[in-house]
Amino acid sequence: MDPFAGSGVTSIEAIKAGRKAISVDINPISNHIINGTCNVISASDFDRAITTIGKNVSTLSDSLYTVKCYECKKKSLVNYTVWSQSIQCDACKEKFLVIYSEKNGRKYECPKCNHPNKTIYTVKRNEVPAEIKYHCDKCKKNFIHKLNKNEIRSIIKIQEKYNKTELLGQLVYNPRTLIEKNMKVSDLFTPKNLTILNAIKYEIKKIPDPRLRQVMDFIFTASVAQSSRLIAYRAGLTTGGPAWTISGFWIPPISMEINPLKNFINKAKKVRLGKAELSNKIDELGLSNYEPSATFSELKSSNQIMIINKSINAISEKVIPSSSVDYMFTDPPYGDSVPYLEYCALWSSWLDNKLDYKNEIVISDSPDREKTLEDYSSLISKGFLNCYRILKDNSWISVTFHNRSLETWEVLLNAIKKAGFTYTATNYLVPVVLPAKAQLSEGSLEGDLVIHFKKSTASKPSSSKKVGQLEKEIINRAEQVLTFMEGKSRSSQIWNSIMLLLLENQFDEFSHVKIKPLLKSQFEFSKGYWKITNPKRTKSQKTFKKTVEFICKETKKTTDEQGLVAEIYNSIPVWLAPPISEVKKEIRALKKEKSETLENFF
Repeated sequence: MDPFAGSGVTSIEAIKAGRKAISVDINPISNHIINGTCNVISASDFDRAITTIGKNVSTLSDSLYTVKCYECKKKSLVNYTVWSQSIQCDACKEKFLVIYSEKNGRKYECPKCNHPNKTIYTVKRNEVPAEIKYHCDKCKKNFIHKLNKNEIRSIIKIQEKYNKTELLGQLVYNPRTLIEKNMKVSDLFTPKNLTILNAIKYEIKKIPDPRLRQVMDFIFTASVAQSSRLIAYRAGLTTGGPAWTISGFWIPPISMEINPLKNFINKAKKVRLGKAELSNKIDELGLSNYEPSATFSELKSSNQIMIINKSINAISEKVIPSSSVDYMFTDPPYGDSVPYLEYCALWSSWLDNKLDYKNEIVISDSPDREKTLEDYSSLISKGFLNCYRILKDNSWISVTFHNRSLETWEVLLNAIKKAGFTYTATNYLVPVVLPAKAQLSEGSLEGDLVIHFKKSTASKPSSSKKVGQLEKEIINRAEQVLTFMEGKSRSSQIWNSIMLLLLENQFDEFSHVKIKPLLKSQFEFSKGYWKITNPKRTKSQKTFKKTVEFICKETKKTTDEQGLVAEIYNSIPVWLAPPISEVKKEIRALKKEKSETLENFF
């Protein structure tokens, strides 16, 4: 069971492994993803549905995304339109498009007087189409065309024609996620794209088979963000494809308007490949008739999965009996890191889902929601109490968690311990792909600490250590990490190590507010990093750099970077584990130092 199922990875992997799974999540998008992934649809039905949708929407789509080739005059389909914010220079009052100005940090220099200007952030800002990219079948190549004034007016006129298209769905006002007051989901799309998306959705609703319709909805929502104004135009996409990579509903100063039908068809091709692979696996297990159970008894007797769209706090004995689940794996809400339901309004509005904001376990900065740390603490504590009730005696729950706030960590761990669980061990799980946020932000957390707890009726061990003794151990633990990292370490690495120390000692009375002042009495803190100022304290034979160098020299069987990363983490105790970006950075520095490829280096 996963009591905070999210995108349903736990349940999907359980099904692939031939296990029965229970998925619980307050977010209807969680159910939508699991069903869209696991529904077994024949390839012919899948292809027929995509072909029909494409055929019925293409007339509208082509009329809005067609241009005459500027070389051969043949009609060609537009790949995307680049929209640029237009701002007025603070100094000379000249208006200019930011796409054609030099960027200086976060400001744009006026082409006339070179004065740096800030862009204005609002969904109602002044922006115009600046460029289009299209492919000509006759010329057999792509073109990027800078639009002239008449072409700009023509595109804007078309936009105004479709400006009455509306989409139900209000976004929650929250300055942190860049949602303005009274902002609608429809504000995140251009009128053209909103019109085409509505046309695709209309075609999906006409599909009589509910399973096939569910899969088409899954493809549709998977393509929606790429059809929005949230897609930044980055150097002609030479650094990667179009993606919503910035947290929050940030509409970039230079954005891309991509044909939604093209996005839908491209996403369908990827989903088709994934479904073929998963369907083969499900067939091997004899589970080709995928059907979620309506009751727990039905799950036990026949079906493979039970999907519940409720908060874990609303799950009663009648729905899931006590002591009935063998194992739990979960990734609980990250406090104030991710307001899930607020983000999911983007997709839920297209599916006509109602979102239960009141009972969401989250900390939110929205002035319109009373979601404080105290509310989070109360709800997460009730959630783990219910998990304890549902789990069988002497069974395990594994928890992964990301948060740079010691306060939130403390709330979570206390909730788990007070529910009755006993800490047993921790692993560090290396991600296959480094998340975009971790690549863009130097202080971001990467990888997963997987913390294992057990439900046991035996008496729990308690800490016999006094606060003063534990304070010394905390300082010593931080010094060991800093020494290993040769005097400088990120906060996330220090916090993880100290949290594990507290868990190992079964010590839940040491307040998080004491940790930072305690460390500051011994070490220097600046811009998210801790440092040892006394060089005598950094003497150590085993350091992170030496560990990486040793593994690189000794490992013969693995030459790819991901394999090296795994080998390095296997040789480092979990409480010393640095962020994965630090590991990759050290490997690459070593390669550069040796001036050789990895293959030659070995």
